[in-house]
Amino acid sequence: MADSILWNRLEIRARSERFDENLGNQLYDPYWMLCRQWQTGEFEGTDNGSPAEVRVKWQQYPFRQLSADGNHPVDYTNHQPMEAEVERVAVEPGIPLRIEMGRQLERMLHRALGDAAGGVVQTLKARPELQFQIPAAATTEDRMQNAHELSNRSLQTWVHAAVQTGALDGGALYKKLRGGQSLTDFLPGPNPQADTVGGQWADWFDRQYNQPVDETKDAWRPERMEYRFQAHLNGKNGAPMQLGAEEYYEGRLDWYSFEVAESGRGSRDDVQAPQVRHLIPTEVDYPGMPAARWWEMEDGKVNLLAMEAGATQSGRLALMEFGLMYSNDWFLLPLRVPGGGLLEVEGVEIRDVFGQWSEANHYRDSSGSNHWNFFGLTGIPDPQSAYDKYLLLPPGVVDLKESPAQEEVYLARDEMANMVWGIEYYLPDGIDGRREGNAAALNTATYLRALSEEVTGGAPPAPPLENEALVRYRLATDVPEHWIPFKATPVPDGGGAIRLQRAAMPRVYPGLPIERIRPRTSLLRYGLDKSAYQPFFIPEEEVPKSGIRVSRTWQRARWHNGRTALWSGFRKQNGRGQGNSGLRFDGLFERD
Repeated sequence: MADSILWNRLEIRARSERFDENLGNQLYDPYWMLCRQWQTGEFEGTDNGSPAEVRVKWQQYPFRQLSADGNHPVDYTNHQPMEAEVERVAVEPGIPLRIEMGRQLERMLHRALGDAAGGVVQTLKARPELQFQIPAAATTEDRMQNAHELSNRSLQTWVHAAVQTGALDGGALYKKLRGGQSLTDFLPGPNPQADTVGGQWADWFDRQYNQPVDETKDAWRPERMEYRFQAHLNGKNGAPMQLGAEEYYEGRLDWYSFEVAESGRGSRDDVQAPQVRHLIPTEVDYPGMPAARWWEMEDGKVNLLAMEAGATQSGRLALMEFGLMYSNDWFLLPLRVPGGGLLEVEGVEIRDVFGQWSEANHYRDSSGSNHWNFFGLTGIPDPQSAYDKYLLLPPGVVDLKESPAQEEVYLARDEMANMVWGIEYYLPDGIDGRREGNAAALNTATYLRALSEEVTGGAPPAPPLENEALVRYRLATDVPEHWIPFKATPVPDGGGAIRLQRAAMPRVYPGLPIERIRPRTSLLRYGLDKSAYQPFFIPEEEVPKSGIRVSRTWQRARWHNGRTALWSGFRKQNGRGQGNSGLRFDGLFERD
């Protein structure tokens, strides 16, 4: 007999088409809500009114001058970002840019001189020092000296094209004009109009590519791989003040980049009236903020309760306490002030909803404030002075466009070789681009190997001695050419301290003279391009165990006045750990 299954079903039938009462979650017992408020301690609160209006008294002291690495200060007018003023270094233009510079000069001469410009341009192009030159390759010494250029096929294509078209080398002319010469020095006779155009053309390049006033007095410190500069201003009552950035390398200027280097006393005769602004405060709101009302659904995307914090993690504990317990006690005042100086808030007066005025004092005026600081400047000689109440607003950029690294060097420790290596990861290619250091080193080695075979006539190396030895001796192993060594040397009168000195690996090919391998990036060539050789030292503490990475990039930003700033600057970052060059001396290897 078949089994039969029986069940009952309950169905919900709405008596009305409106659901307002049900969805409203109405509470018919107000005593329950009062009990909950008493239970959570809401009745213990003070009867304070919410702020309705705030009156702020403030003064600003703008930057007046900048000095790079202790040099003579120059005026700063806030016409461009401070990063551009500080970070800019001299640009070494490639062949395309040098050609464009020459064409720009021709256009400016034609606009200023008219038909007479043709003769001036032809005279400039006829000067050998203003012409593009094909790298010499007549002798073996020439080919060895120009091995980098001759092994770069893309560069050779540009050089031959510039020579064949008779282009004017604008880069060479720019260096001569900035060296004190004028266009008249390259013409048969004096030409004041041409000299004026030459000065305007050099100024055009400086504006277009943001060149330093003197490339020997920029803020970059190659031995430290960082910038050093000072900002000068007049503080309260006209007191002279100097802010210094001793170790700036991040690429973004902010208040923590500065320290107070010098501060003086002002005069009572130079007291300025503060500016007053009336503001309407708004409550602070952020994701994960607890709801201030009962029965209000909170956003669950950010859960502050899920944050784990140990007993020693005071930062996380303070964040959780602020976010969960005092979230609705904070208000925001949108005070808009111009950037580029120090901001001093002299007073904050608050009017609540009951119409009562009260004054908010600075936290430094309270007892025990010496143990706590927030956005404060360090290095102040007098801790009780008014300078520690300043808020620094550096004129830095917000939106910055940055190019790929045109030069990049890794400084890494090699414990096996007991050395530090400067690895040229990217280097300039001479046509306003970059090349990988290992590819450039391989091309150079291939070119020199072919030259060695050409000099020796392709003769095979001497055959090894026939014996029964199981190992072979090698004086030293090879290292790629883009690995530049730094050896440890003692600091004079340093009490046993050491520093890292740039050295050189030998370049050895059969039939060719032995020479030193020199770096090809401006980061490591310091002292090599000058008339007299200068050794290059790096303090040993500048290269940590993780190494450092230093790069040069093009940076572009638009300032508040609508002007576009373009400059080339350096940046230092952490490395990727230790390196292994494979360098070994006096080694025994298994015989092939």
